[in-house]
Amino acid sequence: ETVPSASMLYRPSTSSIGGANANASSADEATPLLISGQSGGADAIRRQRLLARRRSRAASLTILLVELLERLAFYGATANLVLTLGQWPFLWVSYVAASASLFMSGLAYGLSLFFGWLSDTWLGAFNTCALGFLIYLIGLCGLPVLLLLERYGHTSALCGHLNSGIVNASIVRTASFPSKLIQDENSTGGNMFEQNCSPIVIASLCCLAIGSGALKANLSPLGAQQIKDPVEQSRFFNWFYWACNVGSFAAYFFLTYTQQNLGKDGRLAGYLVPRLP
Repeated sequence: ETVPSASMLYRPSTSSIGGANANASSADEATPLLISGQSGGADAIRRQRLLARRRSRAASLTILLVELLERLAFYGATANLVLTLGQWPFLWVSYVAASASLFMSGLAYGLSLFFGWLSDTWLGAFNTCALGFLIYLIGLCGLPVLLLLERYGHTSALCGHLNSGIVNASIVRTASFPSKLIQDENSTGGNMFEQNCSPIVIASLCCLAIGSGALKANLSPLGAQQIKDPVEQSRFFNWFYWACNVGSFAAYFFLTYTQQNLGKDGRLAGYLVPRLP
């Protein structure tokens, strides 16, 4: 009688159990549950699990890199926004520029609630992030395009007539009214929608807020969905927080220095770099 190999599992013998099927053919007993081609089934399952774990880690690392670059782009565009809007060709009043920056940040946080709902009910985290990145990219192109046009003297092509703003681009106080600013006849005052290039700037800031809101609500859950192990999920959120802060630090440390200290070329380069990734 042939001794079965260790790699083959057999159905139990009906003759050993007894009953109406006691005379079943020996072919049933010799039929393996795992055919010889699947004798390495345990190894195959182990390899599949290892491959799934590697893919999960690769996806998680990709999302961490995306978060780092997103924070780099966001703060690269907003950290010096008030100073940029106060310079030529914008010449926005300082408190109006500050209001625009704060409005954009508040809108981004408010829209994260909407995009969280949209992701859970309609689009899903991945599609919502993809939509957010598309809108984000449109917003990131606004200021660099205007600065590039200004470099070659074609800003009026998008902005029309440029107001000269406050006299000498500085605050001048009168003796009788020390709190009143002296502005020339072309000054725009404190209306955000009447500042130089305001349609392009405001549209860009709104696109940045929409894109940022979509990513705030969905990027970290999308990363957590790639991991099944609770311990690995905890590690992911730890590294996600690190990626967020490293990207923010790089923007405030390197890009702001470039924008403030390297002249017009540095300002343009500081706004172009975050768009490249």
